[in-house]
Order: sequence, then structure tokens, then C-alpha cells
Amino acid sequence: MALLGLCIVWVNVGALTLIQRRTPADLLGRVDAALMIAVTVPQTASIALGAALVAVVDYCLLLAVMAAVLVISVVYLMGGPGAWHRRGRPRWRCETGGPDDEGRP
Repeated sequence: MALLGLCIVWVNVGALTLIQRRTPADLLGRVDAALMIAVTVPQTASIALGAALVAVVDYCLLLAVMAAVLVISVVYLMGGPGAWHRRGRPRWRCETGGPDDEGRP
């Protein structure tokens, strides 16, 4: 959980930097507000759900379920065992009209 808490800082800084760099100035407030709602509403709902569950279920069981869900999520997002070896080099395309891998515009 400490590692997850440390990573949240990087995600927040990255998301806010991306919003500031990619959003037109006249929409910056709206996009930032949408991001904050998308982040805080699920967080608030999970806190309320966790508080209700702690009143009914043993906290040790809840921690074990949280750990299992986190591990399953990581394995899924990483693509399973050996996924890094199965993947080829990513083929990024430049959106600014630059040349692709073969030198064509």
C-alpha cells in the first residue's frame, strides 16, 4: 500500500501536466474539474463502502481481499506471465505529420 501511495503522486503529477499541456486554455478549468470529479467520486464511494464493510466483516479478511484484487489487477494489466517478451517494439505514430518508420510523411 505504501508503494501504491507513492505511485499516486506520479500519476497525479502526470495527469495534471498532461491536462495543462494538451488542453486549450479556455477549457482548462472544465477539464480539470472533470478529472477531479472522476477521481474523487469513486474514492469517496470506496471510503463509504469500506466503512460499511468494516462494521460487518473482519478487517483482516478485507485486507486479504484487497491484496488479492491488487495482485490480480497487476497481473491482468501486465498481460500475464511473459507478456513483455511477447510484445514487439511499439509503433508510435507522430500526430504532427512527421515521417513514419519508412520515412513517409
